[in-house]
Amino acid sequence: MSIEQNRKSANSVTVQGRIIETNMKFDKDVTDNFDDNNKGGIVKKEFKNPLMTIAVKRTDGTVATVGVEAFSIMQNRKDKDGKYVENSTFTAMKSIMDLGTDAKDVPIRITGTYGENMYLNKDDVLVSIPQINMSYVETNETKMKHNTDGTLMEFADGQISGVIKSISDELIGGEETGNKLLSVWFVSGVQSKRLNLLDRIVIDADLFEEFEFDEGDSVKLDIEVKDVQRGTVQEETTSRRRKADNVGGYVAHEFHVFNWDDNFDEESTDRRGNKIYISEDDVKELQHERDIRIEAKKKKAEEKNEPSHKSIGSRRNTNNDNLGEGGIGDDNPFDEDDPFA
Repeated sequence: MSIEQNRKSANSVTVQGRIIETNMKFDKDVTDNFDDNNKGGIVKKEFKNPLMTIAVKRTDGTVATVGVEAFSIMQNRKDKDGKYVENSTFTAMKSIMDLGTDAKDVPIRITGTYGENMYLNKDDVLVSIPQINMSYVETNETKMKHNTDGTLMEFADGQISGVIKSISDELIGGEETGNKLLSVWFVSGVQSKRLNLLDRIVIDADLFEEFEFDEGDSVKLDIEVKDVQRGTVQEETTSRRRKADNVGGYVAHEFHVFNWDDNFDEESTDRRGNKIYISEDDVKELQHERDIRIEAKKKKAEEKNEPSHKSIGSRRNTNNDNLGEGGIGDDNPFDEDDPFA
């Protein structure tokens, strides 16, 4: 039995903060992934880096450095009547691109979806890391959310529904932290379905005590992006004027569960009426298609020896054969209006 056409995972994420840096250029020859007759758009300047990096500073003191990926952002798009019209997302992104280095600290809101970036590491092992794929952009600060004191509200929150593939202990330096790591299967696409994996989602130890789900269960999770200092803060050294902060280790950009839907069931839908409950049977049905897709991409990567993406959720991807972005299916993210509009 095939999966219903209107059934796919809930999958949305919104990032609101300030621009750290951009990685964009205009390419007059780029072709729309969904329309071979549509040419000209914004692409990444440096393939390994995200299209844009956004700083998020929350009122609770937590911070996030969020890398955002995207399809080619085409200058034009088709409306409901099939006519080419100006793409408002392109217009907004071009205004940012034209600022150059002056784009730093500019307020921005990105809405999009979670995706999967698969690549082969230097040992030819398949690795999956989560990323954020942009669909819409807002650059008008008056249309963004603000705190009660009038300052920009900054956040990087989203939702995903799917099936828990695994629950494991988080290990740092070979030692358990007490936190748990989730891997969650999710389904994208309308006409053709794709099975993707959102891997290494962190649940803090205290929150996991309330988590009553197990491997194979269907869930709907609320997820935020956080920067987490890994490694110890070294002993401060005293100078004549002040103490010097010597911080060892590294900063990891992680996805963290902060809530879930206890009432999630087979009848749950999104605001467009799509069914968002994914079952273990749905995963099994789509597993074969995923296996074929992975093998094809492995072969293509070996032939082309392509460089890898550098994306959120990883410190660095070195010496990899990129397998491209997952979580795309046949959905064109620029076909619909901004859900915040």
